[in-house]
Amino acid sequence: MRGKTSGGPGLEWAAGGGSTGAAGFAAGAGLVFALGLVAFAGHLAWQVVRLDIDDPDLCLALFKSDRDAGLILFAGMLLDAFVRSLV
Repeated sequence: MRGKTSGGPGLEWAAGGGSTGAAGFAAGAGLVFALGLVAFAGHLAWQVVRLDIDDPDLCLALFKSDRDAGLILFAGMLLDAFVRSLV
């Protein structure tokens, strides 16, 4: 769907983040999950702001930091499940 008629990466990010959030909340996730989702989105935004397509070393470092993005999202899910298990 990418191309001249696409809404651009902002629309794709909103759809991706929205669907991840909707899936989490449909599964019963709570506030801790939402905070993890915000941290995840912040990390992805940080990657985009830092991106310099002409710097291959930076591109590789940002690509490798996707692992951290996944860990942030997973930690939010795990902590949310832990908090909900206490209630």
